[in-house]
Amino acid sequence: MSKWNYVVTAHKPTSVSHSCVGNFTGPHQLNLIVAYARHSPSLRSVSPSLGFSSSPCGSAALPSRSMGDVSDPLGCPTDNGQIGIVDPDCRLIGLHLYDGLFNVIPFDNKGQLTDAFDIRLEELQVLDIKFLYGRVKPTIVVLYQDNKDARHVKTYEVALKDKDFVEGPWSQNNLENGAGLLIPVLAPLGGVIIIGEETIVYCNGNSTFKAMPIKQSIIRAYGRVDPDGSRYLLGDNTGTLHLLVLAREGERVTGLKIEHLGETSIASSISYLDNGVVYVGSRFGDSQLVKLNLLPDATGSFVEVLERYVNLGPIVDFCVVDLDRQGQGQVVTCSGAFKDGSIRVVRNGIGINEQVLLATGGGHVVYLEIRNAKLVEVKHAQLDHEVSCVDLNPVGENPQYSSLAAIGLWTDISVSIYSLPDLELIRKENLGGAIVPRSVLLCTLEGVSYLLCALGDGHLFSFVLNASTGELTDRKKHEESAIEELARDYNPKWMTAVEMIDDYIYVGAENSYNLFTVRKNSDAATDEETGRLEVVGEYHLGEFVSRFCHGSLVMHLPDSEMGQIPMVIFSTTNGAIGIIASLPHDHYVFLEKLQATLVNFIKGVGGLSHEQWRSFHNGKKTLEARNFLDGDLIESFLDLNRVKMEEVAEAMAVPVEELFKRVEDLTRLH
Repeated sequence: MSKWNYVVTAHKPTSVSHSCVGNFTGPHQLNLIVAYARHSPSLRSVSPSLGFSSSPCGSAALPSRSMGDVSDPLGCPTDNGQIGIVDPDCRLIGLHLYDGLFNVIPFDNKGQLTDAFDIRLEELQVLDIKFLYGRVKPTIVVLYQDNKDARHVKTYEVALKDKDFVEGPWSQNNLENGAGLLIPVLAPLGGVIIIGEETIVYCNGNSTFKAMPIKQSIIRAYGRVDPDGSRYLLGDNTGTLHLLVLAREGERVTGLKIEHLGETSIASSISYLDNGVVYVGSRFGDSQLVKLNLLPDATGSFVEVLERYVNLGPIVDFCVVDLDRQGQGQVVTCSGAFKDGSIRVVRNGIGINEQVLLATGGGHVVYLEIRNAKLVEVKHAQLDHEVSCVDLNPVGENPQYSSLAAIGLWTDISVSIYSLPDLELIRKENLGGAIVPRSVLLCTLEGVSYLLCALGDGHLFSFVLNASTGELTDRKKHEESAIEELARDYNPKWMTAVEMIDDYIYVGAENSYNLFTVRKNSDAATDEETGRLEVVGEYHLGEFVSRFCHGSLVMHLPDSEMGQIPMVIFSTTNGAIGIIASLPHDHYVFLEKLQATLVNFIKGVGGLSHEQWRSFHNGKKTLEARNFLDGDLIESFLDLNRVKMEEVAEAMAVPVEELFKRVEDLTRLH
């Protein structure tokens, strides 16, 4: 495999992080904007009947007004996530990106952004910040935790001329320890709702303080229902949707009331549209369009699901299966989390496995098979202890089907062989000691079947496996010192996935959302050079990669040009699936020129630099991308109009029909 790689997204991210409703494309046009991870947000127009039409936000409908860089190489990134807020009267944008700093970007009287500045923020452990409504001067409310783990809220006025904070109109000390979310209330009521795990509090500057106990839950998403700010939808960590009502007399809040409405996906964002219709965006399950009915159904729920929008994220594992044994297969993903966790069959591909063994917690093991294009539960078993690792890699005569499964257990520190499909115990080996088995593998090396079991401290057990009976013999423990290290990448990284491309090239992903490739220098002149893995490629993907897997997402004829290109599939926690294809050098050079040409015709959202976006950056260093091509940008050539295509082709000195065909051929990789 070459070191020249083409990276392209085959299935875009589907995890929703944010959404908002407004009149963006016209005064009488209601729009919903949905943010999907790193890719461009999607603009959805809501018709009076609440149907949807979609377009990318990068289109002419929503032009970018301003952009800039507010990064601080010396700042300490916040532990609780970045916060970005806009003053309700559009006087400034506030950003909390680094501990102890509040970044202010003012608007001028024409609505244009002016020079940004920082204000020192005394509170270091900030949990949430919001702007208050109805204030003469821009005012923020800060929810924070002190060094004794007590939680409080404090308000500050932003003095734009002095570029500093002024003590705000009120504060509230000693809140519930689970307080984590602020909801600013519209004027004339004003004030803020503080959401905790066991209480909900309303307070403002006129000495009004109302508290209400709630059933313990973690609420992280909310959406305002009424223009006067008297009702709010709340989504908790179990997927329950609540309605919070502020009882009022005139401009004064007199009490709080909460009602249980029903169940949705676990919400990361809630946007109330109109006529009782709500968009529920989710990181962990399918996003939904729901209707809030006046009367409950037979189960007592007021929630009716109108539409579902598929979300594969977070993908924690996947495999590629061949359903009909004709080279036309599908990707099966372990998707979602908590109550929204699921197994999804995604799209066609080359098959390598048709069986699934799941450890679902509490010692439960479920064996599934794909039959007639459907996942079927074949057997369920309850083991004595929690499962630490599983494997059912085929060994023996049939390379497509495994009759054995290996399972490692916590507590008794053991590894066992089970028969499939009945999940009957064949052999159990107690490993001894206190270190849990972290990974097991059934494999065949030089014609001999083995069970390999790796412990958490780096030690390795090996057993000779009888593939017919499941019996284990010739137990050996390989000490860590006995495992020979051949070469090392000396650049420190927090790895999230790795794959051996071939004997010499390896691809890795790390927690700063970068990809990189390294090469083993087998022909080096010295032992020192031989033991050092050379970094030969770097690229910012912008996604947290969870797994690599060899294979292809489409069926290729063996004698076709595309069929000869080696490929690795990757999955991400945001629900994306992509491929890395290794190209011949001449093909890579042509596409590299096309990529450099396209950046002059296709601009990113906000006018962000493509070169900066794709540069390898991990907090310690920034390096220009090399030996990776951005397939998403290159294939966007096909979305250009004819005139633009001809301009690109002229710059490339290639006939437009030839250029179109070469890019179109690339789409056949996925």
